[in-house]
Amino acid sequence: MAIIEYLYNFSRNKQNFNSAKTTVLSYDLTNLTNFTRMAFKNIYTLLTNIYLL
Repeated sequence: MAIIEYLYNFSRNKQNFNSAKTTVLSYDLTNLTNFTRMAFKNIYTLLTNIYLL
């Protein structure tokens, strides 16, 4: 009985770990897109300024 309980808890913890990994991954992707958007905006502004000079 204890072994079954252990395995059950183990699988539950594994699921929690996987969902946590997914959350971190999606957070990283959001940060990456924000960073990319900001970088493109900065480059665009820079090019516009150079063009206007």
